[in-house]
Amino acid sequence: MSGALRRNAHEILEALDESVIKLKRALKDRSETQSEHIRRTTRDNREFDGSHTDSNPGGGGTAHHGPTGGGRG
Repeated sequence: MSGALRRNAHEILEALDESVIKLKRALKDRSETQSEHIRRTTRDNREFDGSHTDSNPGGGGTAHHGPTGGGRG
């Protein structure tokens, strides 16, 4: 392999290495962002659920109106 061709191949490999590093960093950042969003949403949902009480404590919301199972039963 000639010197110029070897240099070009080396430059291409370096560029690929840099691209892979940037891609891994971007994926890690995205994963961390998504994880934080999930944690925040979960925390908000728990806080919301804890701040609301049942207006009919004895009812429990178990009454069924009409047939269940797609009309069977």
